[in-house]
Amino acid sequence: MSHVCAQSLPHRFRHRAMAAGVLLALLSLSACRTYRVDSVVDAPDANPGDHVCARAVAPGSEAGSPGGLCTLRAAVMESNASVWRDTIEVPAGLYRLTIPLNAGGGGLHITDGVKIQGAGAAGTIIDGNRLDSVIYVDHEGLELNHVTVQGGLQQFGGGLRLNAGTSELSNLILRDNEAFTGGGGLLVADGAVGKLRRSTVTENHAVGAFGGGIQNKGELWVYDTTISGNESNRAGGIRNEGQLNLRNVTISGNVASSPEAGTGGISQNGFAVLNNVTITDNTGVGNNAASFRGGGIQVVAGKTTVVKNSIIAGNHGGIGPNDCDGSLSGDSKYNLIGDTNGCTIPLYVSTFVLNADPQLGALAANGGPTTTHMPTAASPAIEVAYQFPPPAVDACEAMDQRGVPRPQGNGHCDMGAAERTSLNVFITGFMLVDAATNTDLIPLLHGDRLVLSSLPAQLSIRAVVSGAAGSVRFGYDSTPAIQTENVAPYALAGDTAGDYMPFSFNKGTHTVTATPFASSGGAGAAGGSLSISIVVE
Repeated sequence: MSHVCAQSLPHRFRHRAMAAGVLLALLSLSACRTYRVDSVVDAPDANPGDHVCARAVAPGSEAGSPGGLCTLRAAVMESNASVWRDTIEVPAGLYRLTIPLNAGGGGLHITDGVKIQGAGAAGTIIDGNRLDSVIYVDHEGLELNHVTVQGGLQQFGGGLRLNAGTSELSNLILRDNEAFTGGGGLLVADGAVGKLRRSTVTENHAVGAFGGGIQNKGELWVYDTTISGNESNRAGGIRNEGQLNLRNVTISGNVASSPEAGTGGISQNGFAVLNNVTITDNTGVGNNAASFRGGGIQVVAGKTTVVKNSIIAGNHGGIGPNDCDGSLSGDSKYNLIGDTNGCTIPLYVSTFVLNADPQLGALAANGGPTTTHMPTAASPAIEVAYQFPPPAVDACEAMDQRGVPRPQGNGHCDMGAAERTSLNVFITGFMLVDAATNTDLIPLLHGDRLVLSSLPAQLSIRAVVSGAAGSVRFGYDSTPAIQTENVAPYALAGDTAGDYMPFSFNKGTHTVTATPFASSGGAGAAGGSLSISIVVE
């Protein structure tokens, strides 16, 4: 059995198999399947459970239907019929769901753990066509990478609805989804766990109270992500009623549309930890202390809300507090609060920058996969966050939202999601290379599979760089500096004037990181890094 299949065996079967002494070697590679979608048509599977992704087609209609047999819905149905954690590969295209809910269609219903791997969020688009939640997960969890989810419409969770399990969501765009009550873009239900990374949640709506962008009732971790331009009657960006952890997150331009009461950025009604978060330019209304109010963040009395190394400023509260309403928890430190009216800051107030303009630029593409607010050179948020790096308890995130290592400058990182650097260079991708012929093979995305038996014998990976770097340093798995390249092309195993040295890939899951620097040998100011995990089989 392959290493990947062994890891993918559901826990409820894995421990039983081991307890019974079943030899894992008997579980053949064929048990874990990869379904490759080759049709944008929305059609069900002809025979779920036969391990063949083939759409059902009405008699006599095949000649008039587009080519390709494996539809996205058919692949999901086959995966649901399996006990294995299968993979569904979805190439670029618009996958519009057209089968009504009352005809057995609606959204894509995940009832068994699965990985759905797109070809890039800009090109792989799953459109719910206002039929239902676009994707909803009822068991074991979902790994979803490199897709856009749009056009969802439901009572709760218009785009993604996580009802159970642990889901890993990476490099997504969640846009233009709607939920009547809450969670326009994303809903995490009680008992479910969601981890959202390097993504954009934008232009989603909730007619009701509970989160135009996101509603969390379970456990939600958000990394390196922008939540912007979402709208709800009561809570524009996020409504939290569970456990929320935000790391390197920008919350900007979200709106509460009620004429009487509403919070623009975050309505905090659970447990929350925010580190290196920027909350700005959100709009709320109303000044009813017993209801939603404030522009940036509202904290309900008695709820733990730890905020560190963050910026809450430049929000608009109507007749309520502009930036912060309620009490931050006692261990909150090193934050900039633009307007302290309505905000209680206990204990470590001396570490705060209060009633100051952070002097942020507009929400813009400042490098990396998501938009950010870059502090200007004169910003009071620069180099005033915590001094000591991880694992210090108050440390800034090791890299900013764009992948820039912290700290840059004189030893203190910057408050907020974006770290100012003098080097405008970013790693924008990775390319798999045939090291024998020195030719590019395919771009590599986070979550991609490399099947060694179908590839050339000598391989390497080069970093795709935007801008002029003095050097690029590679990390591989637990080795942070396995190779430093001073001259392009920048390759994982090195090269001589483009003559690539092969790299030895072992089977398993591996992490590749590349970081650009201004000077040779990995010295000087750093630009934006990129890290991906790939599966080698």
